[in-house]
Amino acid sequence: MRARVTTVTAKPEAIDEFIKVYTEGTVPVAMKQDGFEGALLLVDRESNKTIVISMWETEEKMKAGEASGYYQAQIQSRQHLLEDDSNREYFDIGARAWGADLKS
Repeated sequence: MRARVTTVTAKPEAIDEFIKVYTEGTVPVAMKQDGFEGALLLVDRESNKTIVISMWETEEKMKAGEASGYYQAQIQSRQHLLEDDSNREYFDIGARAWGADLKS
């Protein structure tokens, strides 16, 4: 599995709207992407820093979403809520734990 980690700082007055738009807009679209396995949105309300971790079945499927314009459209449509440009990084998922399960 692969993960894309997108880090961005939301405008202070827009953090709640960012969360709502992510939950109601980004997640439903992401769930339609081939190979999408799940995501987390982490928020630091003191710094307004947000981290989105999306998990993908394979690197090819993750990159296909970017090549299709899906990823760029999501970032572009939220630009008015952001203080800065997004930073994108990629990682292998070495292990994951949900509840009592641990998978590697």
